[in-house]
Amino acid sequence: MVGVLPSEREIFPSADGLGVPLLKAEAFEPSYLVPHRQKVRTEYPLSGGAVHFFFDDRRFESVWKTPEKGFSYVRGVGAALTPDFSLHPEMPLALQLFNVYRNRWCGAFWQGRGVRVIPTVGWSDASSYPFCFLGVEEGSTVAVSTVGLGDPRGTRGASEPERGLFRAGFAEMLRRISPRLVLLYGEARDGLLPESASRVRIRSYPSRWSSIREERRRLSEEAMRA
Repeated sequence: MVGVLPSEREIFPSADGLGVPLLKAEAFEPSYLVPHRQKVRTEYPLSGGAVHFFFDDRRFESVWKTPEKGFSYVRGVGAALTPDFSLHPEMPLALQLFNVYRNRWCGAFWQGRGVRVIPTVGWSDASSYPFCFLGVEEGSTVAVSTVGLGDPRGTRGASEPERGLFRAGFAEMLRRISPRLVLLYGEARDGLLPESASRVRIRSYPSRWSSIREERRRLSEEAMRA
């Protein structure tokens, strides 16, 4: 079909009436997260990590527009969080739904080619709840980012209404998905998470490089003991 993206030709199984691909739950907990297409050099080979996409959408559009080409880095790492295509309250709901579809489609594409996949879950406001959790099996491990939602008293923090939207969406995610584990990229201080978050296990990856440094340190210590 002329002018049709490869990602529009391949259709994956769905459990809803909208056709959002359903991702198979993975019992996998990454030891570190690495930004998509970031070179990681170390004398100790890293393993057990996953690719993340917690940065500007334009920097990872290739995984949707040219999926075979965009797959190469993900395949090299062996595991990935699904692309964090943006959801914002000011965006038309049709565009938000499209971004949820793209998120899950890429995950299904990678799972079908042997990559371990953890769905990244996001939301805007309550109007996104009917579709933003689709394609994720109940009891799955999920990934969430708090980048940009720091201490509201700081110069770079989000407003309290924005933080309130995050809290409400996080609580709704727990209610609908009941995840076994939440991978949290970023900080969650000063009441950012709802009270219900205390009922789920959360693993934090607090910065771009800290989890990679920790993994390097662990491997170095193991090598010294050997």
